[in-house]
Amino acid sequence: MEESIMSSSSETTNDTKKSYVLPIIISSVVVMIGIYGGYLWSQKTKVKTSPISTSNSSPISSSTQLPVAKTSDVTIPTQSTLDWQLYTNKAYGFTVQYPKNWKKLEGDTIGFGPTEIAEDVLWTINVYPVTSNLEDLESEIGSQFEDMVGESSLYKNNANNKIEEYVVRSPSNPNWYSKTVIFKDSKNYYFVSNGAISNENLAKKPGVPVGTTFEQFYQSFKLTK
Repeated sequence: MEESIMSSSSETTNDTKKSYVLPIIISSVVVMIGIYGGYLWSQKTKVKTSPISTSNSSPISSSTQLPVAKTSDVTIPTQSTLDWQLYTNKAYGFTVQYPKNWKKLEGDTIGFGPTEIAEDVLWTINVYPVTSNLEDLESEIGSQFEDMVGESSLYKNNANNKIEEYVVRSPSNPNWYSKTVIFKDSKNYYFVSNGAISNENLAKKPGVPVGTTFEQFYQSFKLTK
């Protein structure tokens, strides 16, 4: 009788344990599924909200320096001669333009230059009679240098009676560069000179407008007789 009661009690206890274990297992499985599902959802959300690059190039970090244009790569526009002053010489019959606010000096040599350079001028015009020997006149340019080298270029079309361009260099004095454009009429030779200053060095002089060149000066030279 006692054995029967104990057996029945044991079976009841086992049934009770089984009834508790199964819900616990099911709950654990549901929790694990929920956690895993939440993880998948968070990953999916991250993918959706990640920024999409529209460029194939890698992003530039704050330490990356962008290329800066060098001044040597930048083209400086030529200075307009529209507001240049007009010089007229009635005695020799020519006109020429020179930068606004520059001074002019008249004498044996006609010169033009910035007022900032009080003791000198930059561009000059010298007039010689056609009876002069042209080669002798040219040989005087740069004669102070023993290594003077002269180069002559003739103008074939003779536009505005422009007959020749004469360039003189001195290898021992590389900053000295003389360029003279020679015009001629029935009476005179007109030596229009850059004052032995290249355009590069001209730009460094005070009072010279940006983009000013010697070419602008001699191209404005006109014979009026």
